[in-house]
Amino acid sequence: MPVNAMIVSAIIVVMFVMFGTVLMWADFQTRPHRLKGDSPKPRRRAF
Repeated sequence: MPVNAMIVSAIIVVMFVMFGTVLMWADFQTRPHRLKGDSPKPRRRAF
């Protein structure tokens, strides 16, 4: 396999990995804050 083809293949793989990383980062940035679990659970009254 020529060196040029290996370099191009590596660049394409790196681009796909970076694109997936950006999508995961954007997904975590746009999640509602209430799903993070930082807020305490509301207490339920006993009847």
